[in-house]
Formats: sequence, C-alpha cells, structure tokens
Amino acid sequence: MEEATLDLRRDAQGRANWQWRDPAKAAGTGLPLIRSLSMRRARIRLADERRHLQFDGVVSAGDAGGAGDTGGTGGLTLLRIEGSGRLNGRPATFAINGQALATASHDRPYRFTFAEQSSCSRLSGRGFLSRPFNFKLIDATFDAAGEDLKDLYFLTGATLLNTGSYQLAGSVARRGTESTFSNLHVKTGQSDLQGTVAVDSSGARSQLKADLQSALLRTSDLGARAAGREDASKARTLLSDAELRPSAVRRGDASIDFHARRV
Repeated sequence: MEEATLDLRRDAQGRANWQWRDPAKAAGTGLPLIRSLSMRRARIRLADERRHLQFDGVVSAGDAGGAGDTGGTGGLTLLRIEGSGRLNGRPATFAINGQALATASHDRPYRFTFAEQSSCSRLSGRGFLSRPFNFKLIDATFDAAGEDLKDLYFLTGATLLNTGSYQLAGSVARRGTESTFSNLHVKTGQSDLQGTVAVDSSGARSQLKADLQSALLRTSDLGARAAGREDASKARTLLSDAELRPSAVRRGDASIDFHARRV
C-alpha cells in the first residue's frame, strides 16, 4: 500500500468500519494469513469508542531484518509496525515486532513484542495470539513506568488515579469481550498494590470486578499533590474534592474488594 489514508471508526457497541461480519454473531478465525506486507507512512485516523482511543498520525508496516531476534524468530525476517502521532490528545510513539509473516501458521501461536511512549510514561511487553491473526484471543505480559499513573490514559484509554512516580507490571488475557489483568503489581512512593482486575464489555454496560490488596497505602502517594499537579489556588484538604462524573457511572458497573494491611 502506497500513500494510504485510513479513517478507522468503532462505536461503543463494537461495530467498526473495518469488519466484514456482524460482531454480535459467532466470531470467525480472524484475519487471513498474509505472507508479506508493505505499508509505508500511511496516514491513520482512529476513533475507537469501545477502547476509548483516539489516534491521528503516521504508521508504517513491513518486513524488517531479524537483528536481535526481538520477535523470537531465530533471526528470521520480522514484521515491524511503528508509528507516531497524537494518541488521546498527546504526542506518542509505538513499535510492534512480530514473528516472520512467511512462517505464520494457524497451528501455532504468533508471538510479538511491543513498546509505546507518551507523556513521560512508557509501556512495553510481549505476548502471543493463540491463533493468527485473531485479536480476540491475546495473552501478554507488560510493564510500565512514568511520572504519574494517570498518564497511562494517553497510551491505553484507561482512566486511573494521579500518583507520583510509579512502576507497574502484570499479565493480560483477552477472550473476546472479556479481559483479565492478573498478577498486577503497582508501586508508587511507599504504597503498593497487587491483585486482579476483570472487565466484561459484552453487554450494554461494561462490568468490572477487582480483587486488590495493599501492604501499605499512604494517601500522600495519591492525588494531584503527589503528581505535582495540585492547583496552588486551592486550599489543601485531607480528603479528595474530586467530583463524581455521572457520564462515567452510566457506562458500567463495578464490584471492587480492597484490603489494606496498613493505611
């Protein structure tokens, strides 16, 4: 593909203009196997209401040398996808290295690594598609770090808390509209958090279930003050003055168990 411009859209119900079958019906096997790909500097505009992602930028994809064997291919030619632009309103860059397309098979998993960076946060990891190229079946491990956990919104579309500098690691398994984040470990300041979060977006309202534990939770490690983003004109208060957003509450339901040994 040369000089391509792609305008990609998906609504909150999962209907997208790149699909060739009704997403409400039984899932197929995914995309057909492609043995070689070349798409240089395509202009991409993505509006994904389901994943809460907005992207406008330039993306290139194609076969690349296997130096360093980042895709676990034993030195074979890799598939490399890289791009830059504005993701959720902030400048971002990303790169994906996958196994050689020439050796892909429906009989074995397709492995990949990824890395992206935006707004002083970076996210990287590795994983596999159990059936190429069915993106409804994904298993991966990941780690992230940055100056404020809330900045991960600009990479993932997930709305999180303000914190100071943080480290995050875990695993994710996607099965259709259900995603489970397990072995989660978060560290910010002297506070820690471990546990599992599961999200089911199959219905009209998303369902979130979380089981989380902390050995130590310090309130001073959370919030705009910890992130250095506190409004100096506001008086300091013990408890948060964040307002409830009805629009966010209407989108789904949540059940959260949280246990802290010390607060």
